Amino acid sequence: MDRIDGATATVDNKFTEGLPGITPATIVSAIWLNAVQEEIMAVIEGLGIEPDSEDNAQLLEALQSLFTQGGVPVN
Repeated sequence: MDRIDGATATVDNKFTEGLPGITPATIVSAIWLNAVQEEIMAVIEGLGIEPDSEDNAQLLEALQSLFTQGGVPVN
């Protein structure tokens, strides 16, 4: 994964809401959003959890499995 780095990101690769007429707000690209999505999904699916659009706690479940229950990633 990489930090946001488009032309509208800050010089230290952060987001900005911008200042109207002075500085444009950061444009969040599909490339960046897909990278974030796939990083998260790698953790979830790596532990054998089936993605579920109705469950917004799957990343938490995966992390809890790794750190509190001794889960082992599935390859």
